[in-house]
Amino acid sequence: TTTSIKVKEAESFKLPDLPTQPQFKAWRQVVRKKWVSGSGRGKAAFRKIKLVEKDGTKFEDFADVGEEWESPDSKLAAALSEKMMGEMGRRISMRDEMLAEDDEMMTGMQHLWLIYQEYKLDAEKAQMHDLSDLMNLELRNESGLESWHTSFTGMLHSMMEEQPEANKVFLIHRQMTK
Repeated sequence: TTTSIKVKEAESFKLPDLPTQPQFKAWRQVVRKKWVSGSGRGKAAFRKIKLVEKDGTKFEDFADVGEEWESPDSKLAAALSEKMMGEMGRRISMRDEMLAEDDEMMTGMQHLWLIYQEYKLDAEKAQMHDLSDLMNLELRNESGLESWHTSFTGMLHSMMEEQPEANKVFLIHRQMTK
């Protein structure tokens, strides 16, 4: 006999607002967790959503998510649509509308893929950050230490080149001795 596992899916997905570039990795982790828990499919859901992050994938790769994933995918699309704002939201909305004019529906995975591509482009622009940007971060007083540290580590993560440990130590020491 085979045992069938009953899937308990959430009625809807609640996602956080779209992040700034330095917050993107943490936001992406939340989206993964919401997808996994909301779909009720555990590790299979994790593997499914990670496909959107793979290099070399295309928008069209996610046009058919498969029957098993249609319900959670449509909930993902709805949740992401609610968060669309600004120029990125306008571009994605236009693409969604173009598909609708052709009687096609943008999937949640396609929606997410477009968002990830936008942040990838932003990350490429952010690579223009260099050591001088880190040097310009200023710790004004002790109460701002946590905020400064968050900005400092966020900028380090958004840089293409890994900074040598000596640079990090120098910059931290420089702020602490002001």
